[in-house]
Amino acid sequence: MRQEHQQQIGIAQRQVLSQSARQLVQLIVTPPAEFADLVERQAAENPFLAVSRPLPRGGGMPTDSASAQPSLFGHVLAEIPMLVRMAADLPIARRLTEGLDERGYLVDSLPAIAAELKVSPGRVDRVLQQMQEIDPAGLFARSVTECLALQLRAKGQLDEGAILVLCHLEELAASGVVDFARRHGLDRDRLKQLLAVIARLSRNPAAAFGETVAAAIPELQFTRDAEAWSVRQILQSAPQLTLRHAAFATALQGAVDAEARRALRRKWHEARALHQAAGLRDTTLEALGNQLVVLQRTGLDSRLVRLAPLTQRELAARLSLHESTVSRMVRNRFALVDGKIVPLVRFFERPLAAKDSAPLTRSIVLDALRKLIADNPACASMSDLALARKLAGSGIDIPRRRLCSYRALLGIASSRRRRSARAN
Repeated sequence: MRQEHQQQIGIAQRQVLSQSARQLVQLIVTPPAEFADLVERQAAENPFLAVSRPLPRGGGMPTDSASAQPSLFGHVLAEIPMLVRMAADLPIARRLTEGLDERGYLVDSLPAIAAELKVSPGRVDRVLQQMQEIDPAGLFARSVTECLALQLRAKGQLDEGAILVLCHLEELAASGVVDFARRHGLDRDRLKQLLAVIARLSRNPAAAFGETVAAAIPELQFTRDAEAWSVRQILQSAPQLTLRHAAFATALQGAVDAEARRALRRKWHEARALHQAAGLRDTTLEALGNQLVVLQRTGLDSRLVRLAPLTQRELAARLSLHESTVSRMVRNRFALVDGKIVPLVRFFERPLAAKDSAPLTRSIVLDALRKLIADNPACASMSDLALARKLAGSGIDIPRRRLCSYRALLGIASSRRRRSARAN
């Protein structure tokens, strides 16, 4: 039955989506809190649907939302008519808005959006450039570097020197201001001024709205017994729909004429369609969780510290779904892993280039670097180059500059500072 459901979704998305198919996909990707509100509204208008919601309103992890402030999506949707030059591009702008995460970054790929809307990638890119003119600057960026560049452009400071710095931040962190300025022919004082400006820029352009996109209500629970990991849905995270067969039969029997019976049957068909869609939504989410158990077994064993390479495109292919559907499914969704609430996007990591056959991800390298310095006193004073060579001996071959940035992510000081701390 589960395989049939997956095939139905795959076929629906490979063809031109009908209105009902679009609504089905929208139900699948809707986070639990929004889904609960949607089905409750439908049940209030349909006498043949009953809905129960075990989870009280406000359940899940607390958020920092401020009700007096406008929402991120409300702000963007209000700005679209002033940003998009052609009315025919409004659907693309709205689809790009759906691709924003809680920081205001665009996480859906442009080719995937273009394929979904059946337009050219160049057209989507043109609309994206228009949307990136929105205030606050930095929204619709696809990376931290692009977010900073958009903010510098808004300040009129995005010149060739700024672009050079943004593209080589890792090198700058490794070599220092003096060496970097000399190597690239930059004025040292101008470089220091530019770095001061960059330091004040926001890496989270949506923070001004004081809210997250959705409450952290876990929908899947990953548990391990003596043999293996398993996953189950947390039923309290979503409302339960029930069809009221007796109410429909009674209403149909009491209908006064054929027109009234046709109206009742339309309501009944709407109720059945929503009930089936809710079941398909649960089945699809469960299938996604089962795939994560298979593909990230090692990552689960390590409590998501050492994740295997896994992309949303790879998971979409296994589920016979479109990549954009999987992207929207995992965004703003959460799971319980050993009693800890984690976002589903945490299960995905892109593979790093490796010289041997062993797969590498950022989490694997971070964990190896952390253990190398913590467990080996001789490594406490090693330079980044020496640490990189040490990791290469254990099969983790990464450039020194990347190791420098990973060391900074772990909050580990440079070798000079570590030696100075040991001396004191």
